[in-house]
Amino acid sequence: AMYYVPMISWCLRAFFESFGKMRDDWEDISGSDATQYFFHDVIGTYTLNEDRRPTRIIPLNVVYLASTWIIVGCCMSFGLKWTGRVAYVTMGLPVFIMLILLIRALTLPGASDGIHEYIGKWDWKVLVKQPEIWSAAVSQIFFSVGVAFGVMTAFGSHCERNAP
Repeated sequence: AMYYVPMISWCLRAFFESFGKMRDDWEDISGSDATQYFFHDVIGTYTLNEDRRPTRIIPLNVVYLASTWIIVGCCMSFGLKWTGRVAYVTMGLPVFIMLILLIRALTLPGASDGIHEYIGKWDWKVLVKQPEIWSAAVSQIFFSVGVAFGVMTAFGSHCERNAP
């Protein structure tokens, strides 16, 4: 939690700021501008000195961090049953939003060109000629599962003794 809560707070800040002053700049913003905005303004890399240590606190980040911890605390304070209910929303809502974004992306002009570039030009021979790709993929799966493994153990400890 100590690792993910600051990242969630940065995402919340960027999300809510996208409805404010950033909203007027969407037409003229490039990928590098968006990246610089996120790192410079949201994360606050401008406060780092030469040895990459922060020199001051960004008050808005403290507010979003405290808000995120309050949300996490509220989710956990009502017990395991409420944590499960929160998981339904926090897992279902992003999937629903991604489906909406996928449908929207498929209706944009040039979508078929993008699909052809992404899916239509796979070089399947690479998977046979370079078996280290499989090793890298499996390593990534274990790394991703390893981050949340403690949570799964904690939830599993609340199951009945003979539960599957």
